[in-house]
Amino acid sequence: MKQGRIIYVLDPYSATLATVTIPDNDESGAYRRIIGSDGVDRVQFDRNHSLYFDDEGLADGITHYTMVDGHSDPMVGRLVIASDDAALSAPSLSAQSVLDRISCFQAVMDPVIRTTEATSEGMTTYVSAVSGFNFRVAPVTIRIRDDKE
Repeated sequence: MKQGRIIYVLDPYSATLATVTIPDNDESGAYRRIIGSDGVDRVQFDRNHSLYFDDEGLADGITHYTMVDGHSDPMVGRLVIASDDAALSAPSLSAQSVLDRISCFQAVMDPVIRTTEATSEGMTTYVSAVSGFNFRVAPVTIRIRDDKE
């Protein structure tokens, strides 16, 4: 008898992909709690696995997003990857295989520092101040979280 169902959880906030065990009898509730939304949607990840995500995640103020090979729309927040076969207690693909198909990105602010030079009585001083910020989108390296963490 199975003691739970194993899923993968991609957490872009901690930049990890973790193996998580959820109760057999409450998969949809567990997905909602992990993802943090009642608006959970599903897409096919591959022939044997589904990907669950926050259907309402793309909103103003996001700090990151995830792209999945084969899907044109970005996804925001935690993602769950699970086997479609209810008889299996775990995904039939490796965590590395999941990462090979996923790219995460985050918003980054780089300070623009303006330095001025002033010379008085033979002494030169430099004053630096932040004059603004440049914004960019940068890739995030996701690591596979060890069960011991």
